[in-house]
Amino acid sequence: ALVIDPQNSKWVNIVDPRSLLRDSASIIATLDEDGLLTGEAVITYYDLSRASKIEEDNKENKEDDDDLYLLNDVPDIKIDTTYQLDKENDLLPLKQVIKFHYELPSTNEFYFLNPFLFSTFQKNPFTDSTRRTDIDFGANSSFLVHMEVTLPQKIKIEELTKNKVIRTPDTILLFNRFNELHGNILVVNSRFDINQATFAKEDYPAVA
Repeated sequence: ALVIDPQNSKWVNIVDPRSLLRDSASIIATLDEDGLLTGEAVITYYDLSRASKIEEDNKENKEDDDDLYLLNDVPDIKIDTTYQLDKENDLLPLKQVIKFHYELPSTNEFYFLNPFLFSTFQKNPFTDSTRRTDIDFGANSSFLVHMEVTLPQKIKIEELTKNKVIRTPDTILLFNRFNELHGNILVVNSRFDINQATFAKEDYPAVA
């Protein structure tokens, strides 16, 4: 911001530590014996994320945008129905409800389930070996995923992925994953927080 003062006009930095770009995904699904996953996902967009999503939806030539949600990243997902809730109420987060079916990729007798199937944060910005430009997310970010999958009797989980917490020493980047099995219901929770909007290219090796 520019402070306008007759004696001392100057530029100042305004630091806002709140996580303004916040999304969550809740998936409740059932897996059958043939590896077909059927269920409902609710993607919730809060605050700045809500405004960005509505702006995207209002662009021209976006008639099929809802039906093509995430299909660029997971092209085999079949969208049965999708609709939005609370789009007209600015005081509430925007919810995108997606009813879907998806044939899990498999090898021999093993099925593979991506725990980030409906995560709004699909692409990792820290994958290059070197970085020549700064990274600017525009705001602090938080991405939460909760998934519950009911399993058939004939499909068993050999081993749950271990729970894990990964963070930088200053907690600017924080990821945690928690998996558990309740009878025949697999529960997967994960959260990724980016508590800084910009990363200088000189600092890239520390976070890559």
